[in-house]
Amino acid sequence: MAPLITSISPTQSHHAVPMTITGTGLSRVIRVNFGTRPVTPTSVTSTTVTCMIPELPAGQYNVSVTDGSLTSNSLPFYYIGPPKVTSVTPNTGPLTATSLSVFGENLITTTSVAFGDAGVATDVVIASNTTLTVVTPEHAPLEPGTCTDTVDVVVTTAGGTSFSTGAGSQYTYYDAPVVTGMRPSSASVGSTFTLSGSCLLGATRVTFTPTAGGQLVQADYVVLSPAQISAIVPPHLSQNTYNVRVTTPGGQSPITPEAVFTVIG
Repeated sequence: MAPLITSISPTQSHHAVPMTITGTGLSRVIRVNFGTRPVTPTSVTSTTVTCMIPELPAGQYNVSVTDGSLTSNSLPFYYIGPPKVTSVTPNTGPLTATSLSVFGENLITTTSVAFGDAGVATDVVIASNTTLTVVTPEHAPLEPGTCTDTVDVVVTTAGGTSFSTGAGSQYTYYDAPVVTGMRPSSASVGSTFTLSGSCLLGATRVTFTPTAGGQLVQADYVVLSPAQISAIVPPHLSQNTYNVRVTTPGGQSPITPEAVFTVIG
């Protein structure tokens, strides 16, 4: 009489995880079958067979056992492929919590998303097998003189834990920029001046806004270093005083007396 299996545990998992098969007439089982993939049992009794789940392509498999020339009935098992992170959008942002999307493979059973030593993401939403939306953990203050911290984004699922794939699976935290001075601090439109400060690397814009309020105007600029930006006083500005602010992935520099520029005739 062929062996009979009544249950398997787990019914979904990944490789290197032990499986327990329960049934009757199992004492002479010599092989566990995951579809056409045979596996040697690690232990056998009349009612229980154990084995290690082999590495398989993701998908459903019929699990059965073979006793000599006789094979049991089968029960379905779903092999969950290991997760993989291929990109993070955006892949830069401030030290504070911010929303972003994680793209990859085999993400449908995600249980957690870690951002290096910064911690674990919150508000994890599984949009599909290839897309997650999350809120990053808040990063602790960076060491003085340090403006960025690049961390690995690691996803844990029922299929295991993802490995770093380099830049595609990383996120960079940016400290907020600060403008500490300008040379010169007054000039006519079209003139070049130098902004000094900290954490200016990665600047996405430099703006002029009238100190008394009014329309923001963007300036052309070149980032020279984390501490300096060369910018051009925007054309068509009237003679006035302006708050000059720098925006980076870490946020926008604050309004300070050191960041006030005077446009002269």
